[in-house]
Amino acid sequence: MKLYHIIDTKTVAAILCTYKGHILTTQRKDGRWSLPKGHRKIGETLIQAALRELAEETDIRPDPEAMQYLGAMSHPRRGTPVHLYHTELPKPIIPILNEEHTDYRWCTYDDLLSMPKSEPIDITLATAYERYCEPA
Repeated sequence: MKLYHIIDTKTVAAILCTYKGHILTTQRKDGRWSLPKGHRKIGETLIQAALRELAEETDIRPDPEAMQYLGAMSHPRRGTPVHLYHTELPKPIIPILNEEHTDYRWCTYDDLLSMPKSEPIDITLATAYERYCEPA
């Protein structure tokens, strides 16, 4: 195994998966909700990291060509970079969750704001959704 497959960086890649105005969220074991995201591994591009995390956490594998880079923001607590991608799925896929998650939900932006979230970054990501992705 190559070393870059096991070493994380401090950079986070996240994906807003949407379908007709609904956002895919996953529930962690502590009951809080999150967007699919995780640390980029050494040797990965940002989009590779985002696609890998989405596949690991949900088994959803969108077309890389359909991914839209929304930009970078700073993690509210850690100050580390978070790079956000968006993909609009052609149908509401039922994710196959990994061991980190217990449930999933396709929710509206308003639902997401009222749900217990895993960390402050998800509020930032939700705000990015409102700014860049929400249907007019």
